[in-house]
Amino acid sequence: MKQLIYILMLAAFTFMANAQIKVASNNSIGIGTENPISKLSVGSDGDTYNKVYIRNDNTAANQKGMTVVQAPSISGNQRGILTAISQGSGGAKLFGIYSSSIRSTPESNGRTYGIWGAGGNATTGYNHGVYGELSGSNYGAAIFGATPGKGETYINNIYAGYFRGKVFIEDRVGIMTTTPDAAYALTVNGAIKCNGFLDISSDERLKTDINVIPKGALSNIASLRGVTYKLKEPDMQSILSSEVASSDTSNINASVIYDNQIIYDRQQTGFIAQEVQLVFPDLVTTADDGSLSINYIGLIPNLVEAIKEQQVQIDALEKIIEDLLKN
Repeated sequence: MKQLIYILMLAAFTFMANAQIKVASNNSIGIGTENPISKLSVGSDGDTYNKVYIRNDNTAANQKGMTVVQAPSISGNQRGILTAISQGSGGAKLFGIYSSSIRSTPESNGRTYGIWGAGGNATTGYNHGVYGELSGSNYGAAIFGATPGKGETYINNIYAGYFRGKVFIEDRVGIMTTTPDAAYALTVNGAIKCNGFLDISSDERLKTDINVIPKGALSNIASLRGVTYKLKEPDMQSILSSEVASSDTSNINASVIYDNQIIYDRQQTGFIAQEVQLVFPDLVTTADDGSLSINYIGLIPNLVEAIKEQQVQIDALEKIIEDLLKN
């Protein structure tokens, strides 16, 4: 028996020596280091701030500091890496995951990603490359982004996303709608407020086939019917039902709620698109769902030409009156 124990001890010692495993007097374990400081140090001594410290000094292509592979299961939630930090009080910063990928100097090749996330092929409608959720009741943002020089700042409300710096969106955008129309870069199902001014590109160098609006603008404008109206409220129940159709209802937390009641309560003035289409067809657009929209700004040049036509009539009448007074 003693001989067997000696053989096993010798085998274990030999394995540890070959694997360069070191157990220090402070019970720290080192792999590839003789003086581990962290409880588990790999490729470096580590430090007193980290329980596990891993350093890969191999600079060859496709090197990784750590890889976690979680085998798939038939049911239940799985996590490749799970982090949890809690603090009762104090003003220290807490980082669930802190990662950086920054080159020391600007380069003309390569790419860097602080965090790369990819998800897919789960319940339709519930696939997220990156998911952020703000907890608690204090102000903040589920996802915060800043360009160089902007940095972190105080946030005065609760936001799903807060961005300091330019934001580029390549495809269509929908605000208070999950179905942005293909005919528009921006679809807004609500009121828009502009505390400034709105400039519309109108440079002659950007235009072709320029023609003066033909005579008859006055009669066209006169044929329009100005109306007051209120928008019909949609059937919200049918909208919400369609959004969760064929979804994994056991995991649904909340349906999409549109907080834009103001556009249904307020009386508005304008035109009926079908009537405008008969006179100015180029100013009416048909959406994906068949509804019509009016380019109200496009009416301005027609109004200008109508006023000019009317002024010609006024000048002619004034000339007639002037001649009559002379006689």
